Amino acid sequence: MSKVIAKASVDFQLLDNGTALATATPQDAAGLATTLPTGTSTPSWTSSDPGVTVTPVATDASGLTATVAPATPPVLVTGAVITVSATLASGTAISGSGNPIDVVSGGASGFQVTEQ
Repeated sequence: MSKVIAKASVDFQLLDNGTALATATPQDAAGLATTLPTGTSTPSWTSSDPGVTVTPVATDASGLTATVAPATPPVLVTGAVITVSATLASGTAISGSGNPIDVVSGGASGFQVTEQ
């Protein structure tokens, strides 16, 4: 009898004043790295939560890298997922998603005082 192995995952934590670089690697049907065929649209990036922005890196003509950052102004986010998608020359849409992202607060930098 074979055992089922559970796979654990952890959300990526992004500080509310930080950024990260996301890189998409095209894969074939077997999950092996490959290249995008000629005629593929420039990949587009989206976030499942408006509290996380994803902006393609302007200097990367391939569109396969993007900067991930908190929205302005930043808000705390739990479980945002970024997705990259493109359309092959044949008209077939392809996409992939990353691990969940949490926007977390940074260290203390002052106080908020409230009078009552």
